[in-house]
Amino acid sequence: MTQKGTVTDKDDHYVYVSVRQTTACDGCHKKDGCSSCASFLCVKAHNDCGADVGDEVEIEASSGRILLYAFLVFVFPFAPAVAAYFLVASVTDGLFLPVAAAVAALALFFLVLRVTLDRSAGKRCDQRASRILVKRADNPDGDGA
Repeated sequence: MTQKGTVTDKDDHYVYVSVRQTTACDGCHKKDGCSSCASFLCVKAHNDCGADVGDEVEIEASSGRILLYAFLVFVFPFAPAVAAYFLVASVTDGLFLPVAAAVAALALFFLVLRVTLDRSAGKRCDQRASRILVKRADNPDGDGA
C-alpha cells in the first residue's frame, strides 16, 4: 500500500508525514466534500530516501502486515467467542448463558487485542518513505539547512 504526503518533521532515522485520510473516501461520491475526506493523519516512517521537512514523499506499508491486522481485528476474535459459546452450551441449558459467554469472550478478546496492538504499534514502525516526489523549493539539493 502506498500513500503520498508531506514531511512535517524529521529526526535521525524517521520522518513524520502528513497524509490525507483515505480509508472510506476512495468510493465516496462527495470526494473532498465531507469533513472525513478533508482530514489528515500524521504517519511515522523510516526515512529511506533522505527526505527533508517540506518534501512530498511516497510512503509504503507492507500489504501483508495490513492484512494481518485486519485478520486480527475482524476475523480472529470470533474464534474465542464461538469456543466460549459451545463450551458454556455444553454444560448448561438455554440460550442466554452461552450467548452471554460469547459476548463476554468477544469483549475480553477485543480489550486484550487493543492493549497489545497499541503497545506493539508504539514500538514498531511499519511504514517507509520510499522516494521523494517533490523536493522542497527552498532546499533543492536536500542539504538539511
